[in-house]
Amino acid sequence: MNTGLQTLALGTNRIGDPGAIAIAEGLKSNNALKQLILYNNRIGDAGAAALAEAVKTNTVLENLTLFNNNIGDAGAAALAEAVKTTTVMERLLLFNNNIGDAGAAALGESLRVNTTVAELDLRFNPIGEAAKQALRSSGGALASLGG
Repeated sequence: MNTGLQTLALGTNRIGDPGAIAIAEGLKSNNALKQLILYNNRIGDAGAAALAEAVKTNTVLENLTLFNNNIGDAGAAALAEAVKTTTVMERLLLFNNNIGDAGAAALGESLRVNTTVAELDLRFNPIGEAAKQALRSSGGALASLGG
């Protein structure tokens, strides 16, 4: 178990779901990592779901960066369940994925429960106007939805 590494940045490494799943296993028992940056890695719903499970038990991760991946509604729903339980996450960056209305709705619901997430970025996802409006009125702190 690493007790010193606070930031792991592996952007643009094409780790895909297998890499995300492996990182998630390590994250479950990590007590130091505060930032996990995995942008542009071809991570899909399976990788997002594994990371979400790890977030549920991790007590230190504050920032999860997953933009420019291939996360859809199922991955977003899994992350939303993790957001409901985490008491430390402050920032979740999911822009430029494939999250649609169902995933956005799940994330919006999680913001009604969570009191620590200050920034959720969903720009450049195929989210309709009705879902965007629902997110804006979720009561949570929402940074960006895009146009």
